[in-house]
Amino acid sequence: MQNIFEGKKFVERTLEKHIRQCKEIDRACTDTLKASLRTTYGINRKSHLLDVPAFDLIRQTPQDIMHFILECVAPMKIKLILKLLILPGLMELNEVNAAIQNVPYPPLDIQYEISLAL
Repeated sequence: MQNIFEGKKFVERTLEKHIRQCKEIDRACTDTLKASLRTTYGINRKSHLLDVPAFDLIRQTPQDIMHFILECVAPMKIKLILKLLILPGLMELNEVNAAIQNVPYPPLDIQYEISLAL
């Protein structure tokens, strides 16, 4: 997920797959395996909403607004703003990249130079 930014490149979660993953986490024989599966699947525990008749937990819950903003809207807006500043010469791409490289990012957040697809 650190390198893929297009939703169509991800496999959508289905209710059946989610239920199967919850059962796999519950059946894990060690706490280490449970923790690993929780991280892999992005599921902490089985939701009580799964017990509600005719309710699809995957399709009927709202999106997490912070993930939507941070992983979708914000990167696109930043890219557009940078294009509007760089293309007419109001900013230099090299200056932007140098500023980005000088930020003390945590190891998991390190990204490479901005690539403006013109």
